[in-house]
Amino acid sequence: MHTSRNLVLAGSVALSAAALAAVPSVTGVSLAPGAGTREATVTYTLHGAPAIVTFDIQTNATPGAAATWVSIG
Repeated sequence: MHTSRNLVLAGSVALSAAALAAVPSVTGVSLAPGAGTREATVTYTLHGAPAIVTFDIQTNATPGAAATWVSIG
């Protein structure tokens, strides 16, 4: 009984370590507006694991708005 509990504990620790090692991170994010266009290029570096990267672009709100920044969707 004691041995099987140790095996379960060891397995849990190994799975937790693997899950932590596989957490992706994003660095080096930049946004460059296109010259004379309404397009922009977003670049970034993804580390650690494959991932789906989502982001939101915000602009300043109109005077009197409840928030300082507003998502452009």
